[in-house]
Amino acid sequence: MRVSILENIVFGKEEILKSGKGEEERVLLKAENIYKYFPGVVALNDVTYDLMKGEIHGLLGQNGAGKSTLLKILYGLYKPDRGRILFRGKEIKLKSPMDARRLGIVLVHQEITLIPDLSVLENIALLGYMWRNWASRFDRGEISNRVEKTLGNLGFDINLRARARDLSVAEKMLIQIAAALTVDAKVLLLDEPTSPMTPKEIDRLVESMKRLASRGVGIAFVTHRVTEAVEICDRITILRNGSKVATLRSSEADVRELIRLMLGRDIGEIYMVRERETKTSTKTSILVEIKDLHTIPRTALEIPLKGINIKIHKGEIVAVVGLIGSGKKELGRSLIGLSNIVSGDILFNGNRVKIKSPADALKLGILFVPEDRRYEGLIPDFTVA
Repeated sequence: MRVSILENIVFGKEEILKSGKGEEERVLLKAENIYKYFPGVVALNDVTYDLMKGEIHGLLGQNGAGKSTLLKILYGLYKPDRGRILFRGKEIKLKSPMDARRLGIVLVHQEITLIPDLSVLENIALLGYMWRNWASRFDRGEISNRVEKTLGNLGFDINLRARARDLSVAEKMLIQIAAALTVDAKVLLLDEPTSPMTPKEIDRLVESMKRLASRGVGIAFVTHRVTEAVEICDRITILRNGSKVATLRSSEADVRELIRLMLGRDIGEIYMVRERETKTSTKTSILVEIKDLHTIPRTALEIPLKGINIKIHKGEIVAVVGLIGSGKKELGRSLIGLSNIVSGDILFNGNRVKIKSPADALKLGILFVPEDRRYEGLIPDFTVA
């Protein structure tokens, strides 16, 4: 399936080239010499980025490189301090995201923007502006048919009646993408959509992206994963510290060179291989030990833990690896008193402890950074302090 899609894309691009259209004529959206300043920060410094019809153009860079800021300017959320935006060769002024949507420019945010207490169907209808006007009746049957068709084309199997609050982070991201695609999008701006996804979900998304590109949709794809950008994108633009470093075709890209362009230095200058300690850790160096831990889910979507045994030594980083739904999140929550532990022990500095709430964990110095930072980690309307 994926090969045939790629062949269609290549064929489509060859036809465009044969028609005599130059690159400038094929440019769908262009940000030209963009500057954006925030207090004490130059977020974008003379950045030019163009997106062609039927192209997936990657934006690659470290966190803080300016990738999301550029997408928000292209969507009308931010106004550039200098520079201009062109759509199909004509300069446009985007006063708001509504102006962008009228042109067929749609942004899928990195942050989850669903309303937790609404259903999947209602969230997609809201994000996709599927009412004719705000005073019109919510035609559930008509909207359901449109949404089911969109989800079917994407290969997504999600219960439309489910509440958004009961979905995983990955499922919430898929819902946002599905909502964007209910609009007749000509430009799709994707801000790190694959971050919370499993490999299978990423494959589905990539296949959908390729299919959309074959129909002439231009896709701006933000990521900080180098190999992902090379595999998915036609071209890649690298940003570093708010400045454009290079734009190159992915077929000509070398992963190590891309990393060097992102970081400004060779990877060997930054990361050093640490030799493993030959001495086995002594019993006294164990900071946290989990013994035969079993839990009972508090909600239908929570994963029960069965016989978990882990030792974490002082000064050690322990990775817990698994697919979405494997229990990674629940393991962390069990260490701060947010899981129903039915059997097993938690030892801290060799002493058996009972952690019944986050307050108990804080007293021991155990802190938790949750998966869903928007709803569990931060209060968006509060100040940083």
